[in-house]
Formats: sequence, structure tokens, C-alpha cells
Amino acid sequence: MAVRPVRKALLPLACATLVLLAARADPPRGGAPAAPSARAWPFLRGDVRAPDDLGLHFDQGLRVAEVAEGSPARHGRLRRGESIAACDGAPVASWEDLVVALGRAPARSDFTLTITAVNGRPREASVDLLKGISPPFARCRSRIRRPLDLGLILEGTGLEVARVLPRSPVAGKVKPGDRILAIQGRDAADAAGFVAALAGSLPVHLTIALRVEREGAPREIEIRLSERASSGGSGGTSGEHTTVVGGIARRYEIRGRVTGDAPLPLVVLLHGTNSSTGYMFHNWEPVAGREALLAAPWGNRNWNDGQEANDDAFVMKMVDEILAGFDIDLARIYVTGHSRGAYYTFEWGVERGDLFAAAGMFAGGRAATDGASDRRCPFIQYHGELDRSVPCASGRQAEEALKAAGHAVEFIMEPGGTADPDHHEMVPQGIRAIWEFFKAHPMQP
Repeated sequence: MAVRPVRKALLPLACATLVLLAARADPPRGGAPAAPSARAWPFLRGDVRAPDDLGLHFDQGLRVAEVAEGSPARHGRLRRGESIAACDGAPVASWEDLVVALGRAPARSDFTLTITAVNGRPREASVDLLKGISPPFARCRSRIRRPLDLGLILEGTGLEVARVLPRSPVAGKVKPGDRILAIQGRDAADAAGFVAALAGSLPVHLTIALRVEREGAPREIEIRLSERASSGGSGGTSGEHTTVVGGIARRYEIRGRVTGDAPLPLVVLLHGTNSSTGYMFHNWEPVAGREALLAAPWGNRNWNDGQEANDDAFVMKMVDEILAGFDIDLARIYVTGHSRGAYYTFEWGVERGDLFAAAGMFAGGRAATDGASDRRCPFIQYHGELDRSVPCASGRQAEEALKAAGHAVEFIMEPGGTADPDHHEMVPQGIRAIWEFFKAHPMQP
């Protein structure tokens, strides 16, 4: 698995610590070494695939042409003119041999090189890819892709802890030699199981429950990812985006506020049948566009209409990408929809109360509340009294079902309807009511 790029805030440190001159098997023309290049560096030896991944420049075979100041190789005391003869005791004659040797323990960050010094004498050099720099640790569960994101380096392919990185979420709580038994109450046998225990879940909570075996006895450990409830994402942009779900390209659009001094609220906008993201933005931008990041996915004619596309997975992936690209306040993620999008909002609010702080339905309904999450998301419903497309009675039926299931519900009926011929379209006072409701209902710890 490729390591995610170092965040911009860490890039200068990464360059100062890890940059070695760019590598080529042949000497550069004119005898001058290649210029240093800024890039994101791997943190684990299994991610090393090419000379550039270590930043080494070889001028002949595995003879070192240059070593950058402050790099792990410099800490390991590699010197220009020396040649690499072995890695962890395995002889290497080419870069390909070195990659194979590093791949024998892919989850580790450290290794020992046997060096032939300039004077012809052998010596050993210890190299650690994580020396002087730590990867950007996960600040919410959705960002965890492997144990390293928590600061864990595991032994072999199992879940025995080989190393705990300093200043990581697990530092001081998990110890080398611990064996991880379960994550979030789910048993895990290897690193893939570790990630699978968190897959498909984007809860706001900033803690992870681990069960480990230490000195033959089980122990429960709570890991806190962050002191503030934000995703810590960066690098995202507004405009249209395309993502692939189940082999199908899907589109979504981001507008509204995308930067700020504090983490941003996120509002997911779900359009109705034969409607568009543009219609949702037209109504929501004047009301909340200066305060919140607005994201609208493109659905099929109807959401979850039985076609090949998986709308649930699409919306979840969109949210995940937004959390990675923007600093989102995890306590203020909301979902709202109009007409058929309001029906879909009903489903999200009922089933994913651990993700959405509140849900807003404009001219929609639904009755069944199967698959409810442990947290009961509060709802606001806005409906025109004379709505001909979705009768107000449908909204009332949804209200009764939600209250019966333990949800707090505020129902606002527009007397006489919303003035359009079918009294079904969105109106500014309705959007304002939903937005004010959202602001008053952040996720509580």
C-alpha cells in the first residue's frame, strides 16, 4: 500500500530530514550529482520501490554518490564513495536485490546495511525511515488505512506490536510485545483485519477501543485520536469532482466556504427526482454558503432505485474524500434533501446517526426505521400544507415513525403551501429554518 503524502505543514521538515539526491544507475553527465528534489517519502520499508524512494544517488552499482544532510542515511553514517553489500545480512548486488531484501519485513521502518567502506573494510549502518520524522497520524477514524496511521508498527503479518512511535495516538498506552486481539469489539487476526474492523465507518467519536493481550492477560485500552473534533484534512478544492465506486464514475460538487480559521461544518445536499445539484446550491448557498462547506452528490433519477450504482457507498466515499481534503468539524456534519432527496435523508438520519449530527427534510417522508444507529439523530421537517407531489400527510407519517423510534423531531408546516403550482418547491424561509436547526444541534460528545 502506498504511503499518503506528507502534509504541507510537515513537508519542510520532511525535506530537511529525508531528502537524498535523486537516484540513477548511471552517473549524471558531466560528473555532477543530480539536484535534490522535494517529495513525500515512504515511512515503511515495504513501500520502497525505487532508488528515489530512499533518495539515494548511485554512481556505479550500489556505490553511494551523495547523502543529504539530516537524512536517515546520514544518521546511519553512510558516506559518499561507500558501497552497499548487504541488507539485514542478505547479500545485495543491485538495487533490485535491495528492494527484495527490504520487502522481507515490509511493516518495519528500520534495517541494517552492511557497507564496504572507502578503505575496503566492512562495517554496519543502521537506517530508520522514521528517524527524525513521524507520519501524519490519523485524527479521525475515517483516515485510518493501516496500523501505522495510529503509530503502530507490527511484527510480521500478525498483530504483535513491534514498535510504538513517539507522539502518536497509541504512545504511552500500547507497548511493544502487546498482541492486539480486537478493535471496536471486532476480532482481528492480521493487519487487514485491523483495518476491516474500522472500514465503512465514519463516526464522529475521537476514540478507538482496543483489546490487547499483555503478559498473558487481556486488557482494554481506549485510544484518543485528537483533542478536537475535526478531520484535519487539507488540499481539497471546490468545484466538480469525480470518484469511482464499484467501477462506476460518480460526480459530486463542492461549494460554499472551503477555508476558515476554525474547522468547517459540512452540509450534504441530496436533490430530488429529475432535479440537480444546481437546484440545491441555488437554494442553499444564499443561506449557508458563507458559513459551511456544501457538498451535493449527483444521483440517478431516484436514489437507491435498484440500478447498478450503489448510492450509499457513493455518498460515504464522497464524505470520506471531503474529510481528507478539508478540515471538517466532525461534530457538525449534516444531511438534508428535497422531495426524493428528503426520503433519502430520512434513511441517512436513521441509519447513520453516528455520522450526521442532524438531518433536514424538505417536502419528504418515509415510515420504516429499520437499521437504526445507536444514536438517534434529531430531525427537522419542512412541508407545504398543500403539497401535491408529496402530501403533507406523508411528512406527518414520517414524523410519527421517527418519534416512535426515539428521534427528536421539529415539524414546520408552511400554511397554504409554498406558492408554486404544486406547493412543492423549496423556499428561503424553509432553508433558513433547517440551517438554524442544524446550527443548534451539533453532535454532543
